[in-house]
Amino acid sequence: MRDQGLPATAIGLLKVNPEVRFNDQTASLSHLDRLGFTALNVTPDPVWVATDGALWGSVQSHKFLCDAVVLSDDAGQFNVARHALCWVHAERMVHRLNAFTDQDRTAQQRVRKLIWGFYASLKAYRLSPGKRQALASRARFDHIFRRRTDFATLD
Repeated sequence: MRDQGLPATAIGLLKVNPEVRFNDQTASLSHLDRLGFTALNVTPDPVWVATDGALWGSVQSHKFLCDAVVLSDDAGQFNVARHALCWVHAERMVHRLNAFTDQDRTAQQRVRKLIWGFYASLKAYRLSPGKRQALASRARFDHIFRRRTDFATLD
């Protein structure tokens, strides 16, 4: 909750009022209302942060998803536990780069083409997986995302 921006005062209220089990959403929201969370008009929403924190805490305490990796587009609310970024979202960043020279535009378009070609190959791999194809995919991924151009922002 601290990492998601819940104020220390709100976290303190939860610590001194350690009710941890609720029969339903209404009971949980009533607890947060009694603590004054619903009256706070701040960003991020303390009710949202406390609720998500409680849900994640429950998942962890019940030993659910112990080996799971949260894969996201880098939205902060998903930066929990073991976290990984979705590589295909990198293409959004490549697409949005301001390329001011022909050389930069060419490099940008080439990398975008490589990314989407790789994505198509992954879809094909899903239909017919194999060890050789997996190794080739890893090498292709590295070739795309470790490449260096003369376009520093792209690199």
